[in-house]
Amino acid sequence: MSRIGKAIINIPAGVKVAVNGQNIKVEGPKGKLETTVHELISIKLDGDKLSFTRPNDEKFTRAMHSRSRQQHGRRRDQGFPEDS
Repeated sequence: MSRIGKAIINIPAGVKVAVNGQNIKVEGPKGKLETTVHELISIKLDGDKLSFTRPNDEKFTRAMHSRSRQQHGRRRDQGFPEDS
């Protein structure tokens, strides 16, 4: 598993995260974000931790796994700005 893909995202205090299937909704003091993750990637919200897993090690699946984690981790670091 890739180092980027397996890294867990810690949700900061004051930020609400809701996972519904492949959709992630985030609301915090700096705005709201709603996004969809590729259908191959599973999302797990456990308290204040968000993680992504993949079903296999095929090249495309590995790429989507890392991309999903990296994209959503970057948004967390930016304080969940509005999606443009």
